[in-house]
Amino acid sequence: PTSTNFWAGVGSLPDDQNWPRTVTFHQQRLVFAGTLLNVSTVWLSKAGDFVDFGVSTSLIDSDAITFTLDSGTINQIVWITSGKALYLGTIGNEWTVTGATRTALTPTNILAQKQTDNGGEPMNPVLIGSTVLFLEQYGRSVKEFIYDFNNDSYRASDMSILSSHLTRSTSIVSWAYQRTPHSIIWCVMDDGNMLGITYQRDHEIIAWHQHPTDGLYKSVVSMPGNNREDELWVLVERSTPDTSPVPVWTSSLHLEKMDVEFDGVSASSASFLDNSSRYVGAPTSTLSGLTHLSNLSV
Repeated sequence: PTSTNFWAGVGSLPDDQNWPRTVTFHQQRLVFAGTLLNVSTVWLSKAGDFVDFGVSTSLIDSDAITFTLDSGTINQIVWITSGKALYLGTIGNEWTVTGATRTALTPTNILAQKQTDNGGEPMNPVLIGSTVLFLEQYGRSVKEFIYDFNNDSYRASDMSILSSHLTRSTSIVSWAYQRTPHSIIWCVMDDGNMLGITYQRDHEIIAWHQHPTDGLYKSVVSMPGNNREDELWVLVERSTPDTSPVPVWTSSLHLEKMDVEFDGVSASSASFLDNSSRYVGAPTSTLSGLTHLSNLSV
C-alpha cells in the first residue's frame, strides 16, 4: 500500500528495491529490516498494529519506529530475531537493540549497540533459550551469540572449532532446531549431506554428528508432532533407474519424515532405514506402493 500509514518502505522505489530482506515480531510490533537501498535501516510498526507504520503529529510511545544502524560502514542487515532484546546481524557485525533505559522500544527511546564483529549469512538464526545461534559469513561455522556476565557484554563463540573438518569445504544452506527429544540442530550442507548438532548448553554438550544418505539433502524443517516429540521433515533428491533395457538414472524429490525415537526392546520393531516403507499385516510375498525402489536391490 502507498498510504503513509502502511508499509511503503522508501516510497516511490519499484517493488524489487523496496522489499525488506528480513522480518520478525518484537514487543507487539512487526519489524522489517534492510531494503536494497536502505541496507542498514529498521522499521517497526505501531505497537499492537502490525500493518500501521504511521506516526502521530506529536510522537507518542506506541508510534512506529525507524532507525539506521551506524557502524561506520555500509553493512547489509542479513538476519533479525526477537528475544530479551532485538538482535540483528549484518554482513560485518552483530547488534542488540533495546530501550535506552532497559524499557520497551519507543520512537524516542532506542539504544542500538554493536556487540561483536563477525558477520553473518542471510539465514534466520536459531534462538535457544536466551542464546542466539547464527551462521558466520560463508556458512562454514556456527556462532553462539550470548551475554557474558564476566565482561558485561556479548560474545560470539565458534561452536565448530572442534569439528571444523566437517564444514571446512562445505557450507550450511538450511537448518532447523528439533527441541525434543534430544535438542538437536539439523544442518543441510551445500554438498547434499546433513549434519546434526546436539546442543545442551546447561550440560556443556555441543556434539556434531554426520547423517549420510543415498541421495542429496536439500532442505530441513522441524515442527510440533503428535508423539510427544518434534517431527523432522527433509527434502531429499534421490536417483533411481527407469525400466528401460539400458538403465537410465533419473532424479526425483522425496519429502520424508524421520521416525520417532526408538524406545522398544526388540530390535525387529526398530526402523533405521532411509526412505523406507513399513508393511503391517499377514505374511505375503507381494507388496505394492514401492515405486521409489523400482529396479533397485533390496
